[in-house]
Amino acid sequence: MENKISKICWNSKGWKFPSGSQGKSATSNSFEAEYGYGHEEWLFDKSRIIKE
Repeated sequence: MENKISKICWNSKGWKFPSGSQGKSATSNSFEAEYGYGHEEWLFDKSRIIKE
């Protein structure tokens, strides 16, 4: 099994939905600051699973 590393941001909704700007990067050129969430905030959103 291959190991992978991922950044995990603050999220109070179990990483199923974005939890807002609290705890997010305040750097103006970051994705989190521009869009208000990090990509990893959807890690456990099982409604988006694609079945083959």
